[in-house]
Amino acid sequence: MRKKKKAEFAIEFLDLVLEYDGAHQEALVAQASFLWADGRKPRAIELLESARRGAPENLAALRLLANLYTEAGRHNEGLAMDNLIVRLAPEDATAHYNLACSLSILERRDEAIAQLERAISLGYDDAAHMRKDPDLGNLHGDARFEVLIYRLKNAQGD
Repeated sequence: MRKKKKAEFAIEFLDLVLEYDGAHQEALVAQASFLWADGRKPRAIELLESARRGAPENLAALRLLANLYTEAGRHNEGLAMDNLIVRLAPEDATAHYNLACSLSILERRDEAIAQLERAISLGYDDAAHMRKDPDLGNLHGDARFEVLIYRLKNAQGD
C-alpha cells in the first residue's frame, strides 16, 4: 500500500465531514487550505466561493479567499474581499494591512498608505515584515512609506 500525503488524508477526511454536513463552514475553509497547499488552486477557490454563498460574513473564509485571489493574480477580486473584510471588522489591524497590500498591488498608492496608517493606528507593528512584503513593493521609495517604517522602528526601539 502506498503512503498518501498528509494533505490527501486531510482532504479525504474533510470530504467525509462535508458529506455529513455540507454547510460546515470550518471544514470548507480547512479543505480549501489543504487543496491550495496541494496545488489544486481552482478547486480551493471554488470551495471558498461556495462557503461565502453559504455564510457571507465568515471572516475565515473571506480572508483565505482574498489571499487566494491575490496569489492567483485575481487582484481586483482580492481587493473586493479585503474591502468587505474591513467593513465587517473595521478595528482589525491585519485587515487594514491586507487591504493596503491589495491597493499597493493595484498601484493605488495614496489609498494603500492611508490603510497602512490605519493599520498602524490599530496596533500593527511589524516594520520588518512591512519592509520585505512584496505586496507593498509599489510603495518602496515613497517617502510616506519610509516615514511609516521609520516611525514603527522607533516605536519599537530598533
